Amino acid sequence: MADAQAEEFKYFGMDLEFLLRRTPKWMAALEAILFREGGIVEHGEEGEKAEERAWALRAVQVLATDRVLSLP
Repeated sequence: MADAQAEEFKYFGMDLEFLLRRTPKWMAALEAILFREGGIVEHGEEGEKAEERAWALRAVQVLATDRVLSLP
């Protein structure tokens, strides 16, 4: 039973990594929260700010790409 639980935990980690690689906004938020010393609430607030910055950066990248593609 313990081996099966350990195996499932590895699969969970791989699934989470897969989702984070495809969702930069989530990756930015969790990088600011996970595996850090200190208060979780404080890091959660930092994560929200990081998420907003990642979202804004992505919007700028999309706009820049759209402008490049639409040039004559």
